[in-house]
Amino acid sequence: MVRGKRLISGPAVKTAAGRVLNRFDVQLVRRSELTVFGSHNTPKKYWNEFSQTIENLSENYRFLDPNELTEYLGQPDDFREGPYAMLSFDDGFANNYAVAEHLADRGIRAVFFVSTEFVNQHDSFGFYKRNILRNLPPQELRGLPENEFESLTPNQVAAIGDMGHTIGSHTVNHADIGEISADDLEFELLRSREKIKEWTGRQPRYFASTFDSRGLTVQAASQIRAVYDHHFSTLDLSNRHYGGHQVFRTNLEFYWSPEMRSYATRARTPEHLRWWAMNRSYRQRFHLG
Repeated sequence: MVRGKRLISGPAVKTAAGRVLNRFDVQLVRRSELTVFGSHNTPKKYWNEFSQTIENLSENYRFLDPNELTEYLGQPDDFREGPYAMLSFDDGFANNYAVAEHLADRGIRAVFFVSTEFVNQHDSFGFYKRNILRNLPPQELRGLPENEFESLTPNQVAAIGDMGHTIGSHTVNHADIGEISADDLEFELLRSREKIKEWTGRQPRYFASTFDSRGLTVQAASQIRAVYDHHFSTLDLSNRHYGGHQVFRTNLEFYWSPEMRSYATRARTPEHLRWWAMNRSYRQRFHLG
């Protein structure tokens, strides 16, 4: 189910390539663009920020059901009622469960990518520090109680799937797929798929990169393609123009400042590539993988 729509009008716009688009062209581009947002931890402390951001997104986008993703990427011009948004959440934090319930109540379907060894960890905070967190945590997450870094249980993962959401793989150990061997990557891809199917009864079709997708080798990308229908990247590009097997994502954390959340969630325009180039280095400082 999709919710909320506001078509945005405006004057003629010059693209990064220099072509001037008239108002009609701009509307067609905006109505068919898909922005996939990638988030991580959703602490209770920032619940109001989360719910307000979802409300704002609902006013500016239509939410695309993850089950429609392959169809969209095959024929994006057939989708003319957007712009579209899709939400995704990485790692498998326990506080994502309340998010899944809230979204399901609103008829919004999202993708939840879990690192299967993190799920049901007895030492969730230790796993978080060793495998997920590479540097100091963002200022907004410092001082939070350790239970905000606990993991989902297998039963909760299954329940999220039963709510209508999609469960995807985020490797077994939250391994950096740009640095491990081909044999280790095969284990991370296949073992995580096996565990998710065991928990949910459904074969996962989507995989999300950990850390920075720019370091991914051709060999690794081929291995992912052989196992999963779509690979959700940490790169931020236009899915309408460049999407396919690889799905591009925009980082969005609900504990960010109102200005950062507003900036990240603004509806895309033909100037998207210029916006991405100017701000990529700034946003990457916030991405946790």
